[in-house]
Amino acid sequence: MRTETYFASAALVTQLEGTGAVAHVHHDGGDIIHIELVGGEHVLIHLIESSIPLPEVLGTLDANRDHRYYTLFLFWADRLLPPPGETHALEAWMQPLLAVYGDRLYGYEVHGRQMHVFPVYFDGTSSLRRTRYGPYLDVSRLTCRRERLSRGGLDGLYYVADFGDPHAPPAPPPHPLTAEYARLGITPAADLKTIKLAYRRLARRFHPDVNRDPGAHLHMQQINDAYRRIVHAYIREQRQA
Repeated sequence: MRTETYFASAALVTQLEGTGAVAHVHHDGGDIIHIELVGGEHVLIHLIESSIPLPEVLGTLDANRDHRYYTLFLFWADRLLPPPGETHALEAWMQPLLAVYGDRLYGYEVHGRQMHVFPVYFDGTSSLRRTRYGPYLDVSRLTCRRERLSRGGLDGLYYVADFGDPHAPPAPPPHPLTAEYARLGITPAADLKTIKLAYRRLARRFHPDVNRDPGAHLHMQQINDAYRRIVHAYIREQRQA
């Protein structure tokens, strides 16, 4: 079971990086993935493969909020969620998460080294709910929001990551160098002067000659690589214009 979880985690990270929305993967521990989006939001994705008690759900939501991390729970559907079309009595741990995610949870399936995420709706208003499985989700829809909640054992402002409205129009494709622009702290609309100024500012901060931090050399390499790619693309676009 643990091996399959690592396969699911690796597959999800690959999918997220392919969207261009992820600036950096800070940690991939299999069952917990810490990513930073290009907008600067930090997201903790929890892959849940076995029963989770209510105090752990509440504690995770509270702890992540205290660190200003957005929380996304994904549940191994075959092991933890009722089959589609089944009427099911809500378990205690489900109630705060249904409040967080709008009467749905997010399930995932593992197929070899592939994984798919999909919404699982809990239709109804009583403690008995009928489950309904939605289609596979486009992970590029990953969004972050802050919401004040006062049901399901929750009371306060919470940091939530989810996939938004599955019926909304598809998001426009990201710029192919979104992550590189984010690393320099600029947008794809920046002109050449702005690009060079951003690079010089970061070079003065992270060049190993002035920054003795052990990670400065690697960070400077990443900045150089991002700058090279951006300038090359900018010059090519100007020639084609």
